Amino acid sequence: MWLPDEEGIFSVKSAYYILENIFLVEEGVGVLEEEVFSLILKSLTPSKVVAFSWSLLLDRIPTRDNLALRHILDSDASHLCLLSPLQFGVEF
Repeated sequence: MWLPDEEGIFSVKSAYYILENIFLVEEGVGVLEEEVFSLILKSLTPSKVVAFSWSLLLDRIPTRDNLALRHILDSDASHLCLLSPLQFGVEF
């Protein structure tokens, strides 16, 4: 029996709401962010887009800045994108 659901039936949606509530409490997310997360959940986009959107909003995308912040890249490594036009001497 799945206790979080009134009928005792497991669903991904009910599990999502449990995780969402845990996240919102632990991370101290503001009202605006909570509204954005709600809109993302209710959207008709593919699940991989929803997952990417969450990661993006939570600043969890492994950019060079985030990797350096988490000490995965050396502190003296360039924070420029590897595909940055500046890497190739191109300026816009």
